[in-house]
Amino acid sequence: MTDVWDIAQYVESHPDNQKQRWRLAKKLYMAWEYRLALEHLQILQNEDGMKINVTRYLAATYFRLSRYEEAAKELKAAIEEWPEELGLAEQLARTLDVAGKKEAAADVWEKIAQREPNHPFAKRAINHLRGPQGLNVAASAQNAAPMPIVTGDVEEKACPHCGAMNNPEFARCWQCHSALQTHGRIEEEISSVAALIEESKPSPWALIMNLTIVGLLALGVFLTLRAFDASQTAEATGELPPNILAFLSSTLMMTKLILGVVALVVWPILWRVSANFVGLDKVHIDVLYRCGGILAGVTYATSWLPESVGYLVIVVPVVLSAAFAFGTLGAPPARAALLWLVQGAAMLLVALVLIAGRHGPGLIIGFPAILEYASAEGETTMERETWTPLDLRLRWESSGPEWLDTHAAAITISVESGPHEKPMYLELRTGTDTVVFKEFRETSFHVEYSPILPGKEYRLMLEGEDGIDATVKIVGMLHVGPSLPE
Repeated sequence: MTDVWDIAQYVESHPDNQKQRWRLAKKLYMAWEYRLALEHLQILQNEDGMKINVTRYLAATYFRLSRYEEAAKELKAAIEEWPEELGLAEQLARTLDVAGKKEAAADVWEKIAQREPNHPFAKRAINHLRGPQGLNVAASAQNAAPMPIVTGDVEEKACPHCGAMNNPEFARCWQCHSALQTHGRIEEEISSVAALIEESKPSPWALIMNLTIVGLLALGVFLTLRAFDASQTAEATGELPPNILAFLSSTLMMTKLILGVVALVVWPILWRVSANFVGLDKVHIDVLYRCGGILAGVTYATSWLPESVGYLVIVVPVVLSAAFAFGTLGAPPARAALLWLVQGAAMLLVALVLIAGRHGPGLIIGFPAILEYASAEGETTMERETWTPLDLRLRWESSGPEWLDTHAAAITISVESGPHEKPMYLELRTGTDTVVFKEFRETSFHVEYSPILPGKEYRLMLEGEDGIDATVKIVGMLHVGPSLPE
């Protein structure tokens, strides 16, 4: 049965391969798995239309399941299609006989005898069916069940145990299931498995897609490690991102990593589910999975591009997914468009839910305003060359979106001063509250503070020895207005 389940697994992954489905149906029949064989035979008949060999097996399978009416119906339809095929009439006669319709079976045998006067057992079957014991005795022992005979000039072989005639490709008798031969059995199984392996080999296009996925995974790992290294360096030096887009990229770093892993798992599944939803269930599953995997890898890689071309994280997946839907899958335009929209909308929903879960809905709701603020003119850095004592009054402007005002409210104050013997003091105050106080003796230092409240007045003072040259630099995300009169 190992070979049977190997073929079954292959057919599950390649539902359009009717040659392997036909092999599977025959092997399931010979393994007494009639219900499973019936399922595949019905698929073959529905998709490929009526074919004589499929019909024979289908009728024989119905017979094995004691569904005699359905077996006879299939055979009668086949006889109308192929009236010259004597084997179909024989199979119908046996089916009617076992179903208890002795007279109908005898009529069929009579027609066979008229066509073939020298038929080996037609006349005997008629005598048995219409004789004194005809209601109790089957036509003959070896004819108790209908045999799925193949068409063409194929020489049948008799079972050495019960005498039933069998297809030469059978390893066991269709009637008594005894072994028909041992010679060449191993070679036959090896050949069968080899044929399956040969058909399972990926096409050059599939190989290219697989290598692309591996390359994208490697690129994703490299970009992730590089980004985290840069983040640790910036954290160690106290540097803030140079602009809002860089701030967003830094803030979403861990979210991008999580989303990349989720996309790698979920996006291929979404392609398969979406294909079934729009009626493209005949597309090979492995092709759908590869499309989703490539899209996940490309999207993750483009998410690490410089902020100036950050729009590509949207444009590239949209264009690439359209190319897959309309080109690679070979789907009709209407269904391809629907597949493109469904899988894209589903993946976008997954991304939005993940982002909202980690950063709150405010980021998503205010994202257009955040982008508008990022492109607006305004200074986020103030640098003043002066001397002590210094007294600056400052006010930061609101960005508009509440989420950005809350999360981008950090500043860094750096001081470069000339030599001094006495301690220097840096103080940042708002109203009567001192929020930063730093005593220093060195000539260079920086201090971080958050949160800055937009619209509120702050006072920055640098005191100590008078007349000491100093450069004060204030860096933040929010735009800082001109210093108020001292």
